[in-house]
Amino acid sequence: MIPSHIVISPINARSKIEKLILSTDKELIVYVQTLNDDHILSLLQSLYDKKKDIQICTADNESNRARMIEFSQWKWKIIRKPYLHAKVIIVDRNHIFIGSHNLTTNAIENNREIGIILDNRTDIVEQIYNNFISDGCR
Repeated sequence: MIPSHIVISPINARSKIEKLILSTDKELIVYVQTLNDDHILSLLQSLYDKKKDIQICTADNESNRARMIEFSQWKWKIIRKPYLHAKVIIVDRNHIFIGSHNLTTNAIENNREIGIILDNRTDIVEQIYNNFISDGCR
């Protein structure tokens, strides 16, 4: 049995990541190399429609540039330096996912990717949030 805080693709990644995203009450920060999974994007749109504060920061690649144009109403920043290879989701500055998963269908459904969800670790959340800001993502 996999512990509830461990995320493993392709075993439970989609359900764990989507559940985390949907648990957003106020603010969602997505700080990942690549975001292009249609279902994840649909969930983000539903949160946006519910007036949740969604902040996205991704690496500069063709896929992200195309999706950023498609979802131009969102707070979506693309950074070039440093090259963003992080895979982090922060929910309400209280829950954090850190792993190897890009938010792509392949990473979630086909690759072997591993991550962890931590709750009430403000020390970790604040450190990563500070990097998010210093990278120009906010």
